[in-house]
Amino acid sequence: MKNPYFDKAFLTLQQEYQLDMIHDVLLGKSNRMICYAEIKDPKNVFLSIISGTFKMIGMKDHDRIRYEDILQCYDPNNSYAKMASVEKHLDYIRSRAYAFSTESTVTLPIITDQRRWITIDVLPIDKTKDIVVVFITEVTEAMNQEEQNYEKSHQDPLTGLFNKYALDFHYGERYLWPHFHVLYLDLDDFKRINDTYGHNFGNLYLKAFADILASHQDHYNMFYRVGGDEFVGLFWGTTSYIKDVAKQIIYKTKNIRFEPDEEGISVSIGIIKANQREDVIRKADKVLYEVKGLGKDQYRYVNE
Repeated sequence: MKNPYFDKAFLTLQQEYQLDMIHDVLLGKSNRMICYAEIKDPKNVFLSIISGTFKMIGMKDHDRIRYEDILQCYDPNNSYAKMASVEKHLDYIRSRAYAFSTESTVTLPIITDQRRWITIDVLPIDKTKDIVVVFITEVTEAMNQEEQNYEKSHQDPLTGLFNKYALDFHYGERYLWPHFHVLYLDLDDFKRINDTYGHNFGNLYLKAFADILASHQDHYNMFYRVGGDEFVGLFWGTTSYIKDVAKQIIYKTKNIRFEPDEEGISVSIGIIKANQREDVIRKADKVLYEVKGLGKDQYRYVNE
């Protein structure tokens, strides 16, 4: 059905502003390309140019390109993937990008000739189910700033580890997974460092300790800073693997030394293997203080 206001708008824009309705108004954004896609075979979708050029996103200037070629440029090194996991983040992106039956939007980082953020908008066509319109907009500047803000809200600024906000999120998502362990870690007598040499000197130890923890992070196994010298690990694995991680952390921590301090630091670790799945972090904290009472610089492993 023809819009009765189109002709009037067309003439007004042309006569008063010397603007072409199609090329200047609808198709004229330099940071956006418009394509159509035939979706009869969802596994073999090609984007054909209506407006703009694939050069905008660092690809060759063809008249059409495989949709999947764009998604395969996804950059997994981004703050959202670090928080949710690369696998989960990419699954979400694909589910939105291929949601051809309804309007959908997804924003993702890609690497072609350089790193960019793009937003993909998919719009079905009312008259046919075989065609969708795809808008691709380059949004790098805005998303770089948003990504930085997101990272700051989920990471500890001193150590670079995840913070308590991220801990709560990951715990709520994953605490029912099999072979779940919580490690509660506390540096022994750390107050001596700060009182003797000052907080800036103490921060050197905290950063070095955090580097040790980060070296044991893998996939979903992560450490979080929850207080001054308190850290929590959410880990999934066998008993022997978890114990080995604890032993290595204790050994490496005793080798941290900064002049003029001659004593260095040690760490105590309380570990719970979660079977009941209730208040697991609190229980690991309780085990930690049992370790402190036993002389520190060691770990205790408790299987609920």
